[in-house]
Amino acid sequence: MSVIVNDILVDISHRRGENGVPAGNERTRRIGFISQGYKDLIRQNDFWFLVKTYATSTTSGQEIYDLPSDFKKMFEVRVDRVLRVPQSDNIAFSVTQYPPISYPFSINYFNSRYYYIYGDEIHLLPYPSSTPSAISVSSIVVSGTTATVTCTTEHGLSNNDYVQIAGASTSECNGSKRVTVSTSLIFTYEVASGTSSPTGTITATWNNFTMRYNYIPTTKFTAITDIVDIPDRFEDALSAYVFGRLAQLDGERGDAADGFNEYNEIVSDMNRENFSRANIDTPLSESIF
Repeated sequence: MSVIVNDILVDISHRRGENGVPAGNERTRRIGFISQGYKDLIRQNDFWFLVKTYATSTTSGQEIYDLPSDFKKMFEVRVDRVLRVPQSDNIAFSVTQYPPISYPFSINYFNSRYYYIYGDEIHLLPYPSSTPSAISVSSIVVSGTTATVTCTTEHGLSNNDYVQIAGASTSECNGSKRVTVSTSLIFTYEVASGTSSPTGTITATWNNFTMRYNYIPTTKFTAITDIVDIPDRFEDALSAYVFGRLAQLDGERGDAADGFNEYNEIVSDMNRENFSRANIDTPLSESIF
């Protein structure tokens, strides 16, 4: 997704037969309409393109962890690569003993893995029993958009694990990174083009706790360079919405109806694609339920 506000403004001007994007108050008004249209759009569904992964590390004996600030809806929770099963907070709180040892947690409780969400926190039951250790990194060499990490001891990672890099002199090399494993001592991850190889006392720590969730995007835009979280092929939904709003203000009822009808048609297409992406048949033998 690489849509910016100006892309939508240009399309609106083309629809209205204008020579270019207006400046001043008129531009501000149109940007405000883009914000309104986008808010309306994301209220329609929990769209597939508004999903991200957050990775962190567990602490031994700690049950409660903060949810990301932009959290909306959980799709998947894994600890030590093992899937956790969701339970409602009402069920968790209704058991006779806490941590719960009765239904639905009683069956193989210490071999089962659950989570529930209460407010802006997630509870892991049973709580994790380990804290991943930091591994010393002997070097990070960047070539193009690939950072190659060499560890001083075996890292124990698998492909697509997340790892927290800290202490690198180049900020782009730090943070939680999704890795590809090369050997027991070497793994790689992606960095931005132009990143230089860092120095420093660098460590790598396995982010063994991952959450895949639907997030709340930015919905208030003020500048033409603001990024709009929407696939390129669906950006016409917002330009159609704004076209309809402007025509409505100008008393052009036919053009307004055309704009809103197009907006609704594109949103319907998005909802259908969202449904098709979620409606994947799973063999009963592979179901966790």
